[in-house]
Amino acid sequence: MRHTILSIALSGVAALALSSCASKPEPRVSASQAAFEQALAMALLGPMMEGRSPMSDGELQTRARAAQRYPLGSWDNPVRASGPGGQREYLSRLRCADGQTPRFERLGNFGAGIYRSIVDGYQLDCGSAQPGRVEVYMDMYHPGYREMLPVAGFFIM
Repeated sequence: MRHTILSIALSGVAALALSSCASKPEPRVSASQAAFEQALAMALLGPMMEGRSPMSDGELQTRARAAQRYPLGSWDNPVRASGPGGQREYLSRLRCADGQTPRFERLGNFGAGIYRSIVDGYQLDCGSAQPGRVEVYMDMYHPGYREMLPVAGFFIM
């Protein structure tokens, strides 16, 4: 009897853990790359803390032109922002079709993107309003940059 109750409890905990894991996308990096990406982030943060971009202006412009072939907020054209505060500021300026601010949650980092810096994924949720639930990718390693365009399906304040 005691063993059965323990087995049922453990099964429930395991099912809950698995269901919560299934609701979030897997990061695009393996665990073995995590240390490398942390070192990369620190290398990128140094120039950013000094108010500079981690790449040359020419390289940045070339990559930005290439990214424009894709929808803003996609993996291939992440929304550029100035640090974590810039990411939150951008997301809080977005409006759903009903005029409300979407709820948002950071899903994690998804590895190095088009700008050679780490890209974060966010889940935006407008509830029953359009566009519903949307995943948006953002790159916070653009000091002083403030995106003025909305991602598809939203308008911006």
